Amino acid sequence: MADSKLQRCSACKVIRYCSNACQRKDWPAHRDECKALKAMHQLHTYRSALRQQQQLDQRLASRHAQNQAAAAPFGVGSFQDNDQVVAAAAAAGHLQESDGEDEDAEGAKSYTGTTKDRIRLPSSMMRALARWIWARSRIGTGGKDKARGDGGDLLELCSHRERFAPEQLQQQAQLAIHLAQYLTAAARAAALFAPVSRGEANLDEMMQPETTFSQGDALRALGIDSATELLDLVCQFSCNSFTLTDSDLNSMGVCMHPSMAMINHACTPNSAVVFPFGGAAKGGQQKWNDGEDRIMQLVALRAIEPGEELLISYVDVADTYADRRKYLQKRYCFDCRCELCRQSHAKSSSANSQPFASPMSASSSSQHGFGARPPSSNSWIDPRRAVWCPQRCGGWIDGSSLEAQANAAAGVAKCNKCHAASNVTASGIAEDTQHAKDVLHQASQWLDRGQAEAAWNRCASVLPQLVERYPPSWQPLFQLLRLATTCLIEAGSSLLAQLPDASNTQAAVYCFDEAVRMQMLVVAGTQASNTPVYAKGHPARAIAIATLAKLVLAQFDNAQRMASHGFNGAAMQNSAAPTAAVCRAAMEQTSAQDGQTLSILRDPPSVPDEMRIDLAKQLLTQAIEELDIGFGRSNQGGRSGREMRTALTEMEEEMALLARTNSLSVS
Repeated sequence: MADSKLQRCSACKVIRYCSNACQRKDWPAHRDECKALKAMHQLHTYRSALRQQQQLDQRLASRHAQNQAAAAPFGVGSFQDNDQVVAAAAAAGHLQESDGEDEDAEGAKSYTGTTKDRIRLPSSMMRALARWIWARSRIGTGGKDKARGDGGDLLELCSHRERFAPEQLQQQAQLAIHLAQYLTAAARAAALFAPVSRGEANLDEMMQPETTFSQGDALRALGIDSATELLDLVCQFSCNSFTLTDSDLNSMGVCMHPSMAMINHACTPNSAVVFPFGGAAKGGQQKWNDGEDRIMQLVALRAIEPGEELLISYVDVADTYADRRKYLQKRYCFDCRCELCRQSHAKSSSANSQPFASPMSASSSSQHGFGARPPSSNSWIDPRRAVWCPQRCGGWIDGSSLEAQANAAAGVAKCNKCHAASNVTASGIAEDTQHAKDVLHQASQWLDRGQAEAAWNRCASVLPQLVERYPPSWQPLFQLLRLATTCLIEAGSSLLAQLPDASNTQAAVYCFDEAVRMQMLVVAGTQASNTPVYAKGHPARAIAIATLAKLVLAQFDNAQRMASHGFNGAAMQNSAAPTAAVCRAAMEQTSAQDGQTLSILRDPPSVPDEMRIDLAKQLLTQAIEELDIGFGRSNQGGRSGREMRTALTEMEEEMALLARTNSLSVS
């Protein structure tokens, strides 16, 4: 749901809800959070006022030193003057909250204002952990919290504190410090402002208000007896929390489920944790028992044998072996030994000459990812690191072989189809990888700030070259293609939301047509090779196909919009309208190669108009099949699966009606 349709809590002005009923249901859990968020605003306003008062005092003192006749400056303790400074700051907009969602390295959100006057509110992870701590304290004191149940589950999970590297442990400790400040904000504010509210009789206490506040006492009241215990809680939550997503796998926050957290990891998972209905219980006639959310589900991605261990992936399996290994070691403190990682290591071991870590247990089952022997065959190529054949035969060259070749550890890397030698070097791949990662980071930042056109143009600056050199499964090209699709959809939607005219309509049509081409490459990347990046039915693959189906259906609406303005495909090429900023890169590329289709790609994939209906029907059918796997058949593929079913039914009804109309016309 768009943020514009969400309503803020009237007290803290931070947390948003989709309805009053949702807000009332969440109030038992939000009550303590609301107090803390309000207290943080109060403390920030107070400290900003003191800081600005001190700056004013310094300026006045400087003037007094220059002019002995000047009046003496007023003191910092003047609350009336502080109120004036606060009012001036608020009028200038320095204390206004921003709608930005960027989180800094310390897990706090930044808001507008000068550097020193910027309020830092807790991240979604910190708010989730604080909610759990408050719920646990309510249970410990006899309070009721139906939504949380037993408060001791998190304490039974591993924290891995002793296994963190020093720099990671330092980051966790910094998070613990911010968490302590957040948890005790209400108590600190009460100690700070209570003397003021009681009047002039408490003037001495008012001048030194924080002497009555003890952070340790405030934390002990919440059941946290030591700094080590607080650090353990942060580490436990960090290692065992899940990303909360909507039904299209877009991140919405974080959540915790102790039973789900007990499931082990593999980069070739047989199960997945999903939110089929976008972080909300099923609608319609189906009801859940009181206090039973059922929004988080574990689904099987394939048939699972009796006694076989359930395994999920803690990472995006589209990432390279090196990136997956680095992330798992940094956050979860272990090296994965699943079949995919052992294969990947076997391919790269000759290049880096590093032995694979010994198995934890020689008797462990290969189903658990341990004890499996590396494959003896060298024919497998990881699609995440493949390079196109220079002869354009459709074959691949192994990126790992190129690294080995650079280290003189193997022969010349050749195409697996026509055996042509590579014209790409390991250093060239490294440069492309770093450049693509830089573009991905910059474009992501621009998109987060709402600058979709600028983000797309940044992606367009490198995509043509990368698509020519690497298959769409190559990283980080795969991530860039996904980001580019999102940029084009947002840019096109923004253009359509403006005043309807031929120029905006043409530019919007280009955005959606180009998004179809980008998403075609994304879907191709998910299914590449005999060991695809995502297995059939994986939620990410299912959503990629569903997104492509939606974009193809949108092309029918775009054709109607173009017809309403008197344009067709050929007219669009010859008009001046597509020279809008969002189309500029495509215009330059199309003009340079004398192409017929407006696109940044050299050979853009295209579908004849007469085949689009069949393509849309095929995509809808495949999306339904894979969504049923990835989000559960009993859920009908979740919200996305139901959308695909509705779209397919409507398309079949329209085709049947059109067929009857044509038959009547002929007769």
